[in-house]
Amino acid sequence: MASSIKIRRGTSKTFILSINSEGRTWSDLGTLITRITQEGVVIDKPIVPIETDPAKAKVSYTQEDTIKLVEKKPFKMQIFSILGPSETEVATKSDVYNGIVLPSLWNEVVHND
Repeated sequence: MASSIKIRRGTSKTFILSINSEGRTWSDLGTLITRITQEGVVIDKPIVPIETDPAKAKVSYTQEDTIKLVEKKPFKMQIFSILGPSETEVATKSDVYNGIVLPSLWNEVVHND
């Protein structure tokens, strides 16, 4: 993931993540969640391994998610991993990544109905 992330407000956004560890897969990392925060807004989304490439995974945000963010304002994103059963679990967190919300001319969710 880049150190500066961009999301356009009110759009769907999918990030493709790659694992850099030789022989490891995203499934080896347990339960994975991303968190975006901005001025009191918290959006949590699961990271889902890509079946055709075990070294890659994706996390997707919907229009409903990104419309909650304030345009031209920074946000923060972090990955959280939970390994093992609850009595012995290990929880790890990535670095915090910074991003910016890009503006949109539409201030509502638009569906193809």
